[in-house]
Amino acid sequence: MRTCQGSKLCEFAANELYDQAHQCVDINSDLMMRITREISSSNIDNNTFELYLAALETPCKFQKNQQLCEGKPVLRRLSRRDNSKSTYFIGCTNWKIGEKYHRFMHIFF
Repeated sequence: MRTCQGSKLCEFAANELYDQAHQCVDINSDLMMRITREISSSNIDNNTFELYLAALETPCKFQKNQQLCEGKPVLRRLSRRDNSKSTYFIGCTNWKIGEKYHRFMHIFF
């Protein structure tokens, strides 16, 4: 058990969280296990968000006339010609057909 250091709740938090009172945190409680599951490393949404945040900090490597691209990261869908399941990637807002070496970060599900 850990001693509670107080709580801060997001304005969008579920009502059930506002009504709970406690003196300590039980790591094995249903609520804590649910929170842990939501933020686990296997959560696709969290992994995608982490990759997107990393992309924000990484400049696009494309160069034209000795100038680095100033495009921003964008989530895009990669359609397949054989109509199999689409995949997603983080690309560059300045990418145009025929240009190579813009940002491309494949998202694995």
